[in-house]
Amino acid sequence: MAAGSIQPHQAEILASAILSTPQWELFSISDNVIGTKGVQVILDAQKLSTVHILALSNTGMTSEILDFLISYLNEKKVSMLNISNNNLSCDEATQLRLAQAICAPGLLSLNIAETHIKFTENFVKLIRTNKIRLSFLDISGNEVESDAILALSDYLVDPSCVLNSLILKNCNISKRALSKLFGKLKTNTSLTYLNVLGNTAQKLDQKIIESIKGNRITRLD
Repeated sequence: MAAGSIQPHQAEILASAILSTPQWELFSISDNVIGTKGVQVILDAQKLSTVHILALSNTGMTSEILDFLISYLNEKKVSMLNISNNNLSCDEATQLRLAQAICAPGLLSLNIAETHIKFTENFVKLIRTNKIRLSFLDISGNEVESDAILALSDYLVDPSCVLNSLILKNCNISKRALSKLFGKLKTNTSLTYLNVLGNTAQKLDQKIIESIKGNRITRLD
């Protein structure tokens, strides 16, 4: 759906049309600010449909949708998910349930940038435990635990890691955590794009920058 083409009062009309479509390769209502109720009405109409790629960026969702969204994701097992630019701040227990629903086998791409979701060590553990073949991860603008970055660093050298793009803008990552991340890149063979802009410790020693030369990274911000 084109950005801004759906008004909140039109959500139920769109939901009726969705009921007649059994399968969606890509379903996007991004940049249509229809709010929690509007998103829920539309997704509820999709319960009998197959969805591979789901984009809900900047739709005005709030944490009130999380119980519904968790249930939806547990049923759908989408391969590409974008819920960025929505305020989904919630308690730790709900965040864990959301992480469990998101990190399902089959997930290939995840964008949770600017969602006020804390990226924790549990996220990384779920990615590894469920053997997810994740190729794209954007957690920009969220609170990120140092332990999560350390765990992510270890994941980068796991033979099962196929992460291609990693975006960590404005996450206030410590120099220690970034140093470990960069150090692990020496033996990573999958990552081609890394973005650490906006972190207070992003200007690292030249030694650390030199340490990743020669691997597959073609772009570093």
